[in-house]
Amino acid sequence: MADEKKGATVSPPYLGFGTFKNYIGDLAATTIPPRIDKSMMKGKSGGTQAALLVAFSFLGLTGEKGVATQALRDLVEAHGTERWPAALKKLLDEHYGPILKGVPLDRGTAGQLDDAFEKHTDFTKSTRAKAISFYLRAGKEAQIELSPHFRAPSVPKRKRKKKEPAKDATSAPDAADDGVDNDPGDGNGDEPGDSTPVPDGWLAQPFNLPGRRHPVRVVIPSNLTAKEWKMVSTYMALYVEEANE
Repeated sequence: MADEKKGATVSPPYLGFGTFKNYIGDLAATTIPPRIDKSMMKGKSGGTQAALLVAFSFLGLTGEKGVATQALRDLVEAHGTERWPAALKKLLDEHYGPILKGVPLDRGTAGQLDDAFEKHTDFTKSTRAKAISFYLRAGKEAQIELSPHFRAPSVPKRKRKKKEPAKDATSAPDAADDGVDNDPGDGNGDEPGDSTPVPDGWLAQPFNLPGRRHPVRVVIPSNLTAKEWKMVSTYMALYVEEANE
């Protein structure tokens, strides 16, 4: 999950640019609804849906509660026409301006580009690389003169865990398999043996998931706003999608 960082205030798009462009094309082929929400993204994974909503919000294509803006209408109308590069460039210049301030776009280095995104976002390195890739692909399509030195930072691939060999059915069962719940927890959402204290002003909310022996516990501030919860949900969706890649 992204690490919190003082001064980080924006969440630029981190999905594949092709996915974003194709979705704009889908809207161009049908009609633009009054608002953009997940019900408009059937067939896409939860992570992709969350990433699309982040992209639309950052680029000013949607406003409060996902309401479609004039900027979205302009972009959709330009899709597939000669006006597409200019319409896209207008969005990039406006919304990436604060992030890229001070970075010479025509001759800057990959390090300068990475530093700019790191300064203004709270993304992990892997997510930051995706965000930079989106900008570079979009910039190229918008016919922006970008430095030949720009590239997304490389991220080491996760090593897949080797599957443990199946246990011999004739071997003696260990304590976890003897059919006895030696530490059942207190039923309030804690995992067995979890004694992590809940700070004052926070709540521990348990959720029972099908197939899980113990509830999942989410610790949140008691005064969490709906907007903040939406941000938490977005980051959690991204975290889960990355963890299962």
